[in-house]
Amino acid sequence: DLSVLHGPTWATELPLQPAMASYVHRLQTLAQTASPAWVAHAYVRYLGDLHGGQILKRLVARGLGLREAAGSKLAGTQFHEFGDEAQVQALRQQLRHALAVLPVSAAEQDLIVAEARWAFVQHQRLFEALPG
Repeated sequence: DLSVLHGPTWATELPLQPAMASYVHRLQTLAQTASPAWVAHAYVRYLGDLHGGQILKRLVARGLGLREAAGSKLAGTQFHEFGDEAQVQALRQQLRHALAVLPVSAAEQDLIVAEARWAFVQHQRLFEALPG
């Protein structure tokens, strides 16, 4: 999407925002410790994309004047492409079920909830850092 929206040099021309650097550092730390808090990021990221991300996809397309080519998907919004509404709904249900049956202790549940709250705040900071 960034290649479509900004061009092939996006990785060197678009600076990493402090909120994103903080988020990346947190994910790297969790990866090194194999913390169950990773579950929170699956919840926030994927369920967020399957719900609000679908709205964001339409807002990005409208705001940037993106058009769908005949018979193809909307260029510049593939990050939020999960299929038609039935496929999106099925993915939501599958993810919710997978999260519901995870074998976690009460302490791990508390850790996951705290991490999800942190992740929501980080996502809000990421959006606030966007220009315009």
